[in-house]
Amino acid sequence: MPVVAECELHKRIQKAVQLVGRRALALPTEYANKARHADRTYCRTPVGSVGPTEQKLLTFEPVRGLVFGAWGEASPEVSKLLNAMARAGARRHWRGMRCREASTATGVLAWMLRRRWSLTALRENARLKLDRLEYVGRGATVAARRRSEAWADYEARLRVVAGCASRGSGSRVARGVA
Repeated sequence: MPVVAECELHKRIQKAVQLVGRRALALPTEYANKARHADRTYCRTPVGSVGPTEQKLLTFEPVRGLVFGAWGEASPEVSKLLNAMARAGARRHWRGMRCREASTATGVLAWMLRRRWSLTALRENARLKLDRLEYVGRGATVAARRRSEAWADYEARLRVVAGCASRGSGSRVARGVA
């Protein structure tokens, strides 16, 4: 890949990460605004005073924005949580992981968690888009029915495979006899 293309890709990735970080920073304010709105609507709390919902929200630690973007990028709070979990897991399991020291296990666990979380975010983003296709365009309901039937077939095959795995490869179902 040419250097110019790499620079452009890097800029786009950095912009996406900044957008995810900006979204994460907006969450505490959104939570407070929603609590104030609920207090005004349901508790008749006057403007400028703290109602019961907002008061309860203030008893908790600040909201942390655990946000993932469309390309699997994550907010800084996700990275902090991931690193804390990797360090805690490494302190506990580094010998069982056959690592020479806990710092090596920290890197392995951080890589594993980052990969799993990012792929889960990507998969769920795609699933969300597919689930919403039924509301778009002509023929959307027919397409939604086809997707639903395909998903049911897939789940049925998974149940058969899971049953074969639990009974062992010599079972009648695994050999196709049943």
